[in-house]
Amino acid sequence: MTNIHQASHSKPEHIPISFGFLYYHYPRIGDDTDLVARNAVLESVECRWSQVDQEVFIVAVIVNLLYKDKPFSNIPLMTCAGLMSLFSHLWKYFYGRTAPPELFTDLDNYLKSLSEFQPLDIYTQISVSHANDQNKFSHHNSEIKPLQKIAQQILSIYPNSASCEHLFSIFGAILTKWQNWLSTQNLMLLAELKMHLHEEHIHTGAVRKCLKWCYCENPTIEINQSAESSCVTAEADTDAFGRLWQIAAHLIQAVKDEETLTTSEIMEVAANSSDFRCIPIKDLFNFSCAQDWLGSFYQTAI
Repeated sequence: MTNIHQASHSKPEHIPISFGFLYYHYPRIGDDTDLVARNAVLESVECRWSQVDQEVFIVAVIVNLLYKDKPFSNIPLMTCAGLMSLFSHLWKYFYGRTAPPELFTDLDNYLKSLSEFQPLDIYTQISVSHANDQNKFSHHNSEIKPLQKIAQQILSIYPNSASCEHLFSIFGAILTKWQNWLSTQNLMLLAELKMHLHEEHIHTGAVRKCLKWCYCENPTIEINQSAESSCVTAEADTDAFGRLWQIAAHLIQAVKDEETLTTSEIMEVAANSSDFRCIPIKDLFNFSCAQDWLGSFYQTAI
């Protein structure tokens, strides 16, 4: 899931859905030999989920046209009163004032596919890749609806810092001991140019061709790979089980060593900030119909 969470195209709704994906598939693995490792992964998922602003990520799933409220189980938060309270809290957090009544009317019509929101279901079937485009909520040259306004605010959040770290790495590659007289403006321009060229190479497939030439068509690497494969023996199969338990032990120790808030502390913080209560992943999603909402996740994230 790291490739999804740290990707440049990652969306906030991908985070809870990917956690639900793990919680759906891991308990259904028939082999019990790696049960300890699976439990360690699920505990880590719940631990990470308990530390985030769950309201933001839950609303990000709801305002995505592919999901709405389909992935969630029948919990108090998913009632009309619970959703109105959730959206009202986020509206006040983002804009510092009470949510307008039109927000609740639009939210009810959106979830029920009524009024002007009815054609959105057909639109998502035609264009799955643009299902999180909230410009489809309103007419052209018309005033932005409150639901569209908060959806744009939520979906514009980047759930990772990979882009910032990439930018800092580019700065470090440009500003060296031999190039330390660059002004801040020139440094920014060179970094932007390098990032634009990198994106252009990705779109044209130049990066994939370069990697293929380096790792697939290089005869030296092919010789090394063939030599390594010829040295593989049956001892590797016997050591696989031991390595698996080492990984499981490492995951368990990592979960224990994490500096996390206790359950009572998390609930205390939540009570001081709002009426929202942290909901575990296992209680948040309806896994009986997981194939319906995970299908959209396969198409948009994986």
